[in-house]
Amino acid sequence: MKKNKIVNVRSAIYMTAMSQNPEFYAVSVTQVEDLGYVLRMGAKLSRLPLHREIDLLLLDSRGYSASSSAGHVTLDATREVQTIEIVGMCGFGSSQCLRPVHPFTAYALTGAEVTGVETHSNSNTASTDAAVTYLRDEIAYSYGEEREVLILWGQSDRTQACKAVSEERDGVTLQAPEEHQTHIVNPTTVRAVTVRAELYGQYYVHWHRWEEQIPSDKKHRLVIQDAEAKIQEGVEVNVHRLIAEGAKKALEKWEAENVEN
Repeated sequence: MKKNKIVNVRSAIYMTAMSQNPEFYAVSVTQVEDLGYVLRMGAKLSRLPLHREIDLLLLDSRGYSASSSAGHVTLDATREVQTIEIVGMCGFGSSQCLRPVHPFTAYALTGAEVTGVETHSNSNTASTDAAVTYLRDEIAYSYGEEREVLILWGQSDRTQACKAVSEERDGVTLQAPEEHQTHIVNPTTVRAVTVRAELYGQYYVHWHRWEEQIPSDKKHRLVIQDAEAKIQEGVEVNVHRLIAEGAKKALEKWEAENVEN
C-alpha cells in the first residue's frame, strides 16, 4: 500500500461561516499528537483568495444554516478530499483566548486554487434551486481522482458559489509544529468540552419539549448538579470536575449581571 505523502505546514487559509457569507482567515497551525489540530487567527482576509495557489486550504465542513431564514453556507466534497480534526482555536468567536473546542472536521486541500462559479444574477427561487441541484450533482457524480470542494452560499432566491480544487493526487499527511500549550488543549479538556456540549444539547431538547424557557441560571445549575453526581459515581472524575467548575463560573457571571444587589 502506498504511503501518504508527508506535508509540513505552519500556516493555512481557513474558511468558516458564522453567517450566510463564508469568511476566510490566515491562520497558524499546530498539532496535538493523536488528537488533532489547533488554529490561531492571524488576520481576516478582505476577499476570496481567488486564482492563486494556496499551500494549505482548510474548509470548515459544518457550513452554516440560519435559524430564522433560508440563509446558508453549504459544502460538498468529492470522495477523495481529505479531512482533519480541529480541537483548539484562538482568536475566533466571543473568546479571543486559546481554548479547546468540540472537535469538528475540516476539509484539507494542499496546493489548492479557489475559482469563482458564475451563478444567476436575478432574484428567483427556481433559478436558485436549479443552480444548487446541478452544481451539487457535479460533485456527487465525480468519480475521478479530483480533490474538489464546492462552496455554496446565499438565500432562497439567490446563490453564489466557488470551487476549491487541489492538484494533489496522492494521499497527504499534514505535519504541523507541536502545540506548546497542551495544558489548555489536551484529551481531557477536549473531552470536557464535548461532554459539556452534549449536556447542554440534552437540556436544550428538554427545554423545547417541556417548557417555553429555562433561565440561564437554571441551566447552569442543572449542569453543575449532573457533573457533581457523575463525580460521586466516579465517572470520568477529572472531566466532570472541569465541567462543574466551568458551569459555576458561568453561573457566577450570570448572577453578577442579572441579580440585583
